[in-house]
Amino acid sequence: QPANELVADRPTSLSPDTLERLGVSPATDRLATLSAENLARSMRAIADKPSFRLRAQALQQSLGRDDGVAKVVAAIEAKLSAA
Repeated sequence: QPANELVADRPTSLSPDTLERLGVSPATDRLATLSAENLARSMRAIADKPSFRLRAQALQQSLGRDDGVAKVVAAIEAKLSAA
């Protein structure tokens, strides 16, 4: 599930590759090759392609349903049980 790459309500550093893999951003240029034209092309793609908006909305809903606290508690309990 893509939302596993993100943590709700926590600061998260997202790489361009992660955003692309999640389907919420087109492929991006590295800073060394970034130009105004390339940036404008990416921004147009985000604005013009409904798939990016729809994927971002789906990701938002997925994050809203994710019970991260329960997952952390289960992981800690599993580690303590194994010790």
